[in-house]
Amino acid sequence: MRFLLLILLMLGTPAMSNEEPKYQVQNKNSANETRQYGDSIVIPTLSDGSADAFDEADFAKLKETNKCRNCDLRAADLRGVNLRGADLRGAKLRDAILRSADLSGANLRDADLSGANLRSANLSGANLRGVDLRSANLSEADLRGAFLTIADLRNVDLTIGDLRNAYLGNANLSGANLGNADLSHADLRSVDLTFADLSGADLSFTYMNGAVLCDTSMPNGSIIYSSC
Repeated sequence: MRFLLLILLMLGTPAMSNEEPKYQVQNKNSANETRQYGDSIVIPTLSDGSADAFDEADFAKLKETNKCRNCDLRAADLRGVNLRGADLRGAKLRDAILRSADLSGANLRDADLSGANLRSANLSGANLRGVDLRSANLSEADLRGAFLTIADLRNVDLTIGDLRNAYLGNANLSGANLGNADLSHADLRSVDLTFADLSGADLSFTYMNGAVLCDTSMPNGSIIYSSC
């Protein structure tokens, strides 16, 4: 498996020198280890210290601008990292581990996050328009006020997710698990909820005009077939 390198540097970080900065090993096995440099640098590397598929141009761009458009970060281990306000438009993050990461206010428009682990991640106010989140794990994630219009959320896990005031117009949520999610004041107009599970979800003041309800499990346990 290839491991990708992502370095997040705060503004004002001194210029790079020839000496490798101090780090702590967070996880390690026979093939690789995950290193943390300071509070905001996480680097999945090979055990011998080398980094596979590291793009120095991407590193320089991220360091200087906090932008990583169209970057290839597939399967990268980015759990708990601070990506607040980052520009990740069009990024390839399929199967990435972003558990508990801070992506609040980030721009992820048209990114590929299919199969990604975003459990307990902070995506409040994030731009997720047109994002591919098929089969992603967003359980317990904070999506308050996030923009998810026309996003592909098929078979996504949003159990216990906080989607208050989120915008999901025309998104595809077929087969999604929204059990016990908070969707109060969310915009679900024209959303496809075919085979979706809304058991125990809070739909207080939720806008659902034009939503497709076909074999959809509702909060009260009933199953709706009105749009089949």
